[in-house]
Amino acid sequence: MDYYNNGVLDHTTMNPVFTGDPMTPYVPVVAPVFAGWSGIDGYGNINILKALSSETGKTVVDVPAPAKSGWGITSAHFDDAWAAGYNGKGIVIAEIDTGIDLKNVALTTNLSKWNWNFLTGTANVQDDNGHGSFVAGEMIAKDVGNGIVGAANGAQLMVLKALNASGTGSPDTVANAITYAVDHGANVISMSLGGTIAMPSILTALQYAQAHNVFAAIAAGNGGLNSPINPAAYAKTLDTAVAVGSSANNVGSGLTFSTFSDKTGANTPYDYVTASGTNITGYDQYGQIVTMSGTSMSTPYVASEMAILEQASMSIHPNATHSVLVQDVMGNMIHNTDAISLTGVAAIPTSLA
Repeated sequence: MDYYNNGVLDHTTMNPVFTGDPMTPYVPVVAPVFAGWSGIDGYGNINILKALSSETGKTVVDVPAPAKSGWGITSAHFDDAWAAGYNGKGIVIAEIDTGIDLKNVALTTNLSKWNWNFLTGTANVQDDNGHGSFVAGEMIAKDVGNGIVGAANGAQLMVLKALNASGTGSPDTVANAITYAVDHGANVISMSLGGTIAMPSILTALQYAQAHNVFAAIAAGNGGLNSPINPAAYAKTLDTAVAVGSSANNVGSGLTFSTFSDKTGANTPYDYVTASGTNITGYDQYGQIVTMSGTSMSTPYVASEMAILEQASMSIHPNATHSVLVQDVMGNMIHNTDAISLTGVAAIPTSLA
């Protein structure tokens, strides 16, 4: 878990499940690049303007961004989706994390009645860490004049507290939260957590989610590794889960792959995309505005795109089958992205990929 002093990373402690956001130095590597796929950043950076245009069959217009909009919103064109009438309304996103600040009115205007704390067995999901509030705001925050607004601010948020004040938790608890989310009506699950151990119970729960047409966005990890940590790595075998890497906004070179982000590590394509994850602004558990970086910050944006695309898909195909939803949500998301610069990243030999 990361600790911040006035928005600056102070120190980090690691644990078996929750991935914080350490910008760990790494040894540069290179992976071969194929048509539409890179062994480093997968399909590239999400672009909902392109994805929504593909889904609706209509050109979504690139409109001027609202004042104070964060780059995480504008780089993926969420503001254009809003202008076209899509903000996730009617979709439920389940957030499995450390809870949410129940005192922050910017975060609590559209919460599910099925919020649950798996550590205490109660409905009290007050955040005691800050991470959960931050990622929740990236998805559903209402703009109260400071420019912090959720990418899917019309969606309903189901807050599932499975991680404690230190940001740690057990795979079985997270698995129970996934199953609970599916059974209580979630359409999308956002998981800014992970670890290097095997997590068979989480894999089973994600398979359960897949069987019930529930999508999952999962943080790839922040160790600069050649492949995602678990459970993001399970995206390689699931068609409703996606591993999420991080992109950075560098002046003069545009979007680049974040140095701390775990890579795809594969020549064979699977569901892996990137989203803004460096220097993102949001709320902590006290309602204070802080800045954080990590694939934890990228994941809520991908979950938000899933919610908006499912909103669009359901409006067009109200009785959509599993295959239609997968094609509409996952297909349009992964095949309508932006290439990012891999400046400073060397190659992974084919034998190691």
